[in-house]
Amino acid sequence: MTDNLFIEQVVDYIVLAIEVIAIIFITGIVIYFLFMFSKLSVARVRGKPVPTNLREMIYRFLRGLLISLDFVIAADILKTIFNRSIDELVTLAIVVTIRILLSWSLSKDFELYEKRE
Repeated sequence: MTDNLFIEQVVDYIVLAIEVIAIIFITGIVIYFLFMFSKLSVARVRGKPVPTNLREMIYRFLRGLLISLDFVIAADILKTIFNRSIDELVTLAIVVTIRILLSWSLSKDFELYEKRE
């Protein structure tokens, strides 16, 4: 029984670490995107040549979100290992399904973007 409790605590810490990594990654992506977007906007207002394309910025932003969604999905799957109630399992299954659908939708946007280029 104590081995199972120890493993459950280790998995909880791993899940927490994965979620923290995802939060840091998403925060960094958003800050980077906002910085680049403001830089692009200021350059356009001043009439200077714009070094980056808005589509390219959005592409990088979405790619980063996809990577972070994969981390969060992995954390949710790890959470389901030790859930003992059906309600918690169903809730996590719904959350994972929504995140997978969102990830799939973003990947389709990538495919459309790559076909345009």
